[in-house]
Amino acid sequence: MKDGAQSEVAARRIRSQLFHKGWSLRRLAKECQSDRVNAQWLSESVLRNIFRSEGDARPARQVTVDDVVAIATALEVPAMYLWPIYLDEDLQAIELDFPSPAAAEDFLRSLRVTIAGLVQLAPFMGTVPAEEE
Repeated sequence: MKDGAQSEVAARRIRSQLFHKGWSLRRLAKECQSDRVNAQWLSESVLRNIFRSEGDARPARQVTVDDVVAIATALEVPAMYLWPIYLDEDLQAIELDFPSPAAAEDFLRSLRVTIAGLVQLAPFMGTVPAEEE
């Protein structure tokens, strides 16, 4: 995957959430900087830099994990909706490191919502292969 591709995916997913909520970058910046989210670094200017396109003179700002968590909190969506997740068939395990038990609980809650959604989609996807033993 090319440099910045993960940030591009996260930026597209954030923009999609903004569209669905009918929010502007200004509204997102205000929510990010609110007392509830407390992500003062996410100004409208910084957010605009995240959404730069390839034709712009300067490259887009890379999206950090802190950005994604703060933006997801502001948007009131699970952070997993914004992560650039790609599955590697050879992947044997992943290590997750959370700053607090509350962050781990938020992640698990997001995961349960994602799994529930996938289960609901299963009938529309044809047959689901059985797990290998």
